[in-house]
Formats: sequence, C-alpha cells, structure tokens
Amino acid sequence: MACLPATVPVARGGEASQGDCVRNGKVDGSGDFVVWERKGGSFLVVISCRGPVSVKRPAVAASRQRHVARDLDSARRRGLLPPKGSDPQGLHEGPRLWTPDPRLLLGPYEEDEPRRLTNARFLTANNTITTVQVGTTAALRCQINDVAEHETVSWVRRRDHHLITLGSHTYSNDDRFHVSHSPPFKIPPGKGKEWTLYIRYAQVRDSGLYECQLSAHPPMGILANLTVIQAVSEITGRPDLYAQEGSDVTLLCRLRNYTEPPTYVFWYHGDQMINYDADRKVSVVSRGGESELRLASVSHVASGNYTCFPANAKPSSVILHVITGEAPAAMQRAAAPPLHSAYTVALASGTLVLLNL
Repeated sequence: MACLPATVPVARGGEASQGDCVRNGKVDGSGDFVVWERKGGSFLVVISCRGPVSVKRPAVAASRQRHVARDLDSARRRGLLPPKGSDPQGLHEGPRLWTPDPRLLLGPYEEDEPRRLTNARFLTANNTITTVQVGTTAALRCQINDVAEHETVSWVRRRDHHLITLGSHTYSNDDRFHVSHSPPFKIPPGKGKEWTLYIRYAQVRDSGLYECQLSAHPPMGILANLTVIQAVSEITGRPDLYAQEGSDVTLLCRLRNYTEPPTYVFWYHGDQMINYDADRKVSVVSRGGESELRLASVSHVASGNYTCFPANAKPSSVILHVITGEAPAAMQRAAAPPLHSAYTVALASGTLVLLNL
C-alpha cells in the first residue's frame, strides 16, 4: 500500500500533502500528511489515514541521517509513529489512526527543548521583592533542591554584572556582602539547600536586581528585587515651640517610611543625651514607630534645641523657648484657654495647643 500525495501550501511554514490511501491497488479513504523542511532535509509526519497504511520514510542524504533519526525518535515519543523496531524495512503498517496534538502542527519544525542535564530545581519563587530600611541587614534567599556536587551557586548584581559570591566564597571587595550556605533544608529531606545573600548596613544604592545562578546545563537562575528605603523621623508641631516656665512639655516623635521599629530612640538637648537624666525630670516612652519625651516643670535652662534620634532613621529637631513671666502674643493666640501657672504643650496636626491642667 502507498499514498499518492499532491502538495498544497500551508499558512505557517512547512508543506502539507494530501493523498489517497491505496490498499490492494484500490483507492480506500484519504490521508493527510505534513512535511516539515529542515536544513535541506525533510521529515514526514502522518496526521491521519483510515485503514492500514504504508508510508515510506523520505530519502535523506547520509550527512543528515543523525538528524532524521533524532526526529523520528521524537515523533515516536509523541505518539506520531509506532515504536522503534516495528518497521525494520523502513515501512510502518497497521490499522492505526494517528491524531497528534494540533499544537505540534501550527508552525515550522521546532527542535526539541534542550535536555536538562541537572535534577536541581529552585524552591524560591522568581522575582521576589524584599524591602528593608537603610542601616538594617537585607537577606536575599535562594533555596535549591537536588544540587549536584559539581554544580555551583553564585550571586550576581544585575546592574553591572558584578560577581558577589561563588559557592561559599565572597568575591566582592565590599565586606558588607556575605553568603550563608544552609544545607539542612527540609524540602525534601536531605536534598534541599539554601544560599542566602546578606547585605549588612544596607544603603539606598544597594537597591536593584540580584540573580541567584546555578552552574547547570542549561544555566538556571532566579531574580531577587531589593528595595532599600530611608526612614525619617518627625517631631510633630512647629519648628519653634513656646512654653511658660513651670509648665510640663511633651514632644512626640514619629517615624515615616519604616519597615521595622527602631531598637532605640535617643533624645538630645543640644549635644547631650537626656533619656536617663533624672535631674531634669525627664521621661521617655517609646512604642512602635513613636517616641514621647516628657519634661516636667520646665525652667529657663530647658530652652534650646531638642533632637529625636532613632536608631534606623534620620533625626529631627525643634527649638523650645521657655518664657518667664507673661506669655508672648503669639503664644496667647495659640492658646485656647486663659494662661495659668501650669500648662502642657501638646503637638498635634502641626498646631501648638496649650491645655489647661
């Protein structure tokens, strides 16, 4: 039995052939075939043919035999041709209807994807986003499963293709960078490993893309996006504050753009830290992203510059003026109630308010 094709064009590459399936010298049904062009050679794929079929393999130059053999093996794996060994004479016969995945027939011949020569797989998602504050430690994680002994993991900064680490060794002159290799990762047991890139005292200039690469074939890698932000502090209210002698004063310092609360907040009067100055009747209460400085019964010596200095944010300052005697006109306009011998200066919404005790 043989098929007598008549070539017709197809929309996207290659050629399609249509012909009749001939059995015992008589036409019996129709057949559809596709011939993909490949570097001077061709590869015949049977799409469908009703009844027993006999299809000759295309003649190919000896120099192309290796490529054709690989193509035929690929067709067998995809179910387009019978298993190897069932057609030793170059013919394949049998009452088979081959119906390949239509996606295989939408374009010109495409080579199989390169075979993976590694069992390694990334367990960390690609394009992770990490946000840290200036001065803190950034940790970029890279978890890989089934890394072979001959395979190496490296970290590269993408903007300048700078090699930071290779294996457990650091190749950057910046001693803020180092890698931590943690073998006993639990997914799956005994086969997962973690390479975490640490950047101590992170700066805004460290922001950008970093790539965790595996020296496999083909090369593999995932990206990590680091953003380093600058947290700032702000003492609520006006930059110049007024309080009458003998009153209590409260200064409230708030942080903005912070990812974690500061480990400490120091308050300075001039250039002297006063957090623990009992003689000045000072108390400091810090919680989350806020710190409150309380001054009891202020005198004229309490006048001056006050600075809020968080551990991980830019400082901010105000100037306190302690008034002896009558309050100035500006201070009286800011006060809702009449002035008395004791006040609390409350800073809220950018307005100085004197509250009667």
